[in-house]
Amino acid sequence: FFSCLRASCLPWYTAYPASGCYHTCYGQPRTMRQNRQRSVNPRMLGLGAVTLSTLYLLPAMLIADPPLPDIHETPPVHGIGHLTPTIDPGPITVPGPTSSAKVLDRPHILPSMYPITFLAIGDWGKPLPETHKVAQQMGLYAERHNATFVVSTGDNFYLQGVDRVTDPLFRLNFEEVFTHPALHRTKWYISLGNHDQTKGTAAQVEYTKVSPRWHLPSPYYIISHGSGPQPLLDVFVLDHYNNVKGKYTLFDVQIPWLERNLAASKAKWKVLVDHRPVFSGGVTHGSSPKLQEKLVPVLKKYGVQLVLNGDDHSLQVLQEDGITYVVTGGGSWLHNQFDIAQTKFSAVQNGFTLHRLNHTHMVIDVINLNGTKLHTTCITAQPRPRP
Repeated sequence: FFSCLRASCLPWYTAYPASGCYHTCYGQPRTMRQNRQRSVNPRMLGLGAVTLSTLYLLPAMLIADPPLPDIHETPPVHGIGHLTPTIDPGPITVPGPTSSAKVLDRPHILPSMYPITFLAIGDWGKPLPETHKVAQQMGLYAERHNATFVVSTGDNFYLQGVDRVTDPLFRLNFEEVFTHPALHRTKWYISLGNHDQTKGTAAQVEYTKVSPRWHLPSPYYIISHGSGPQPLLDVFVLDHYNNVKGKYTLFDVQIPWLERNLAASKAKWKVLVDHRPVFSGGVTHGSSPKLQEKLVPVLKKYGVQLVLNGDDHSLQVLQEDGITYVVTGGGSWLHNQFDIAQTKFSAVQNGFTLHRLNHTHMVIDVINLNGTKLHTTCITAQPRPRP
């Protein structure tokens, strides 16, 4: 090491006897002529230069950022601008006709780039070992991204639902599975699936008053995030399979209600949650021609950008006419599926989706039970012209 330093010091300092470098390098005074006559080994000169470079860079290496937690990330999507830190005032509930409105949650600081971040999972109503792994990864991602809320796309209790708030399934399927602290700090916006209907939906609605995180004020309802004349996000939750005739039926009651509220919405982002997929390659349920006929024109008319579904037990991202459809049904056992014309991504794996949005873009990540990001897509909030 010191021989490298001596070799590297010589060429620059031998011409300056007063500097004392030649004393340091060789241990005794030498004349300028003697120093000039001494030959320099080119190899030692090169090694000296490398050594000095290492010493120069070492402090920067020592103060570099520590490694991130062991969560598999993809690089950020290019072109998404930075926003100033934002305070989300928390969700404002606009329930269906059977519930009273109330303001939920306390304000909290959210990441500056994405004022709202949420997770979505469906068909988790029979806890398997895979379900617990998914729940663990959801907690890690919710903590890392400071998740604002979680969406359940339905089938919360297999196979027949629950009929009272004291049913052990609330504890076994939900409270003892999604245990990470980050999943306790967030609201869970619940939707209902076909397997939640047999014993009725009243107990799940009533559980909203029991659990501080469970939120189902009515079988169908709206959640708004953001303050001022234009909220950042409106989430519209439907109950596709509800068969209480004349009160909750989808095509007679809920879709007209949805159209009225979409027409009144001023939110930058409009997201629909419903258990039944509009488009899906799942072999068990698949796409719904009736929803494509009755629901899709309403979504297109009022500029809905994202639809979240479950029902088919897989992970899918599909797109049609500017609307993105995400099937996030990987909470428990799985169904086979195949790709269709609208498919952008599909996987028969357990997992969930992560959604991060600002005023211009939403980044959607599909994440499996090991925490690996399988797919990332980015959609924009640009309004569409209405017919």
